[in-house]
Amino acid sequence: MNAVNAVCVAPKSQPDWLATRLGVLGGSFRHSLGSGLLYLVVLEASLLGSGQLLHFGGVTLKMVLFGFSILYALICLFAGDSISMGSMLLLSYLSVCTVNAFLVGHLHGAEPAFIAEDVSPLLYFLILPFFELTMRSRRQLNVTICIIKISALMIAAGYVVVLGALWTGAISVSTLFKLLVDNGDFMYDGLSWRVFYKGSIYLAVAVILFAFGKGWQAKLGMCVSFLALVLTVTRGFMLAIFAVALVFVIIRPGRSISKLAYFCIVIVFGCLLAPVFFSMVSDKAESDSTRIVTVTQVLDGVNPLSVIVGHGLGVGVEVRPEHMEIAYLEIFHKQGAVGLIWIASLALLLVARFRRAARIGNSRLACPLLLSALFVFIESLTNPFINNPIGMSIIIISLAGLKVLGDRTDLHVQLSNKQEAVFG
Repeated sequence: MNAVNAVCVAPKSQPDWLATRLGVLGGSFRHSLGSGLLYLVVLEASLLGSGQLLHFGGVTLKMVLFGFSILYALICLFAGDSISMGSMLLLSYLSVCTVNAFLVGHLHGAEPAFIAEDVSPLLYFLILPFFELTMRSRRQLNVTICIIKISALMIAAGYVVVLGALWTGAISVSTLFKLLVDNGDFMYDGLSWRVFYKGSIYLAVAVILFAFGKGWQAKLGMCVSFLALVLTVTRGFMLAIFAVALVFVIIRPGRSISKLAYFCIVIVFGCLLAPVFFSMVSDKAESDSTRIVTVTQVLDGVNPLSVIVGHGLGVGVEVRPEHMEIAYLEIFHKQGAVGLIWIASLALLLVARFRRAARIGNSRLACPLLLSALFVFIESLTNPFINNPIGMSIIIISLAGLKVLGDRTDLHVQLSNKQEAVFG
């Protein structure tokens, strides 16, 4: 057994001249540095939303960490590390899509500022190699999941504090509005207690991750995260989380009668919660009307060429000249079928990595990662998350984590998983 472990942990050899050129970055110090940077990136992504909460002039902490991550990935690739073929193909196709949409948008006379605003969030996906190069073991994946859970509980605590201060009169509505109106991570109408924080999507991810945990702490964490998710009063979040629950009931192993029973329980729970939740929701007629008008204007602008390549980045519609609430509608309008195929490829890679992890006995850990990514896919039907860094970070973490769990060369994972129950 010791001999096997020795083989597992043996570092990949590299030429002496390469180690000399890289200096301290040529050995184990580089991997330790990468782990630390990984945890910082995950903490920032799961806690600070789009990054506007912490910035230095016009530069956010997210931008700084993104720059360091890209630099680290380049150093690793130069040192002889590699990423998976699936990720390479995904990134290559994204590059082609982005360049194509950029050129089409330029030919359509799109404003350079609008083009830049569309390109900027897509570039965040370039951080995928960094995650694959730094998340190399199950231990690192577990730490990453732990950071997400802690971040979600901190966000939940923030909601309780803010809403408690409003309800008790410790802070006035006008004061809160002044504090939040200039920050792009918050949405607040200034007329009620309803506050929406863009990073609160990680509350839903925490609900899923805690649901697969063991012990009363995990159940308590799930309940706290779910309660905070309800307090966001976001219809898309609630519909997506129940859709994910139904999908899990369908795909989990078990007899049909058992699946039917769980399916009915989820439906009943949703029906009981719906009246309470929608009584908290303010009038959404204007928001719904805007979505309908956006769909109509996008369909009115469809032509044979735009179906394939779209109208280009930076080109919106009259009611939404920049971004649209329905992410897939915006992708279709600006990138056409070419862009939607990339989204489909992303989903297929997630499923392929999940199946690979399940085959070697990692279903219990792989399932919440797949469902977290699925939540982003479903939520993007009503809000733009899959095409911005907040939602992308969840999908990238899931991709990298599933790759770790599906790695057959990691004998430690295989041996330790023999005593784990599949799906719990």
